[in-house]
This record gives sequence, structure tokens and C-alpha cells, in this order.
Amino acid sequence: MFIYADESGNTGRHIFNEPRFYFQGALFSTTDLEPILSPVIDHYCSKLSISRIHAKNIPSHIVFEIACSIIDSIQDNNWKFHVTVIEKPYLAITKFVDSIFDSGENIGARRFWYERISNTELSPEQIQRGNDLKEEIENIHQEGLRKFINKQVDKKTK
Repeated sequence: MFIYADESGNTGRHIFNEPRFYFQGALFSTTDLEPILSPVIDHYCSKLSISRIHAKNIPSHIVFEIACSIIDSIQDNNWKFHVTVIEKPYLAITKFVDSIFDSGENIGARRFWYERISNTELSPEQIQRGNDLKEEIENIHQEGLRKFINKQVDKKTK
């Protein structure tokens, strides 16, 4: 199994700035796609005179063109694309709690500390926000990745 993952950024020092949500995307494949994708990426790096593809530095219509080229080049392979949406303030709280109570990150923490904390209930607002995001992600899968990317480009260019 090969996994190619990236996130939309705006974390780190900018974790509490807009946008409030960020995305993590992963392409899962049973085939090594790097030999297939490298020529596509190299082509666009050369065409744009850049050393690496970074969407925030490229016009949206070019990002769409690159995404379509990538999809077209791997179409004959066995792959799936998965998107996770994360609310940045939640990420900050989670990392803070993990750094103190998760025995996997803090060797001084006992395992039962984290298990007790992780059983807390979500508020109705948190549940609704999660359901709304789940519905949006399901819509992305139903529309298809190419249509979703096109819609995002249209939003940015308006």
C-alpha cells in the first residue's frame, strides 16, 4: 500500500487564524504512483519555472489543470482519495491534551489517564458541526473529485 498525503496548511503559528478548518487529503494506492506522477509534476514545475508545486503560490486555474492531469495520469490504477476536515482550534486542544496525557507522546503519563479523558461526551453543537462536515464530504464523494476541485476553483475566482 502506498499513501501520498498532504494538508492544506494554515496551521503552526497560524492555527487560530482563518480559515477555521483545514483539510488533510490522502491518495491511497496499491501501486507505486511516483513513477507515473513524477513526469506530470516535473512538467508543471518546468512550465511554471518553480522547484515544487505549492497550491497557494499558483493561480487556481493552474491548480485545477494540475489536479486534472494527475487524475488523468493515474486513472488506470487502483486508487482512492480520502479527505479529512479538521477544525483548527480542536487540533490545538487535542495536541495539548496529547502532550500531557497520551502515554504514546509523554513517557511520564500512565495509560489510564488518557482513556478516562477520551470518554468525554461531545456537545450538541460539536455533533451538529461534525454532521455538517460529514455531509459536505459525502457530497464531495458523490460529485466526484474533479467536479469538487472545479467548484473550489470557481469559488476562488469569484
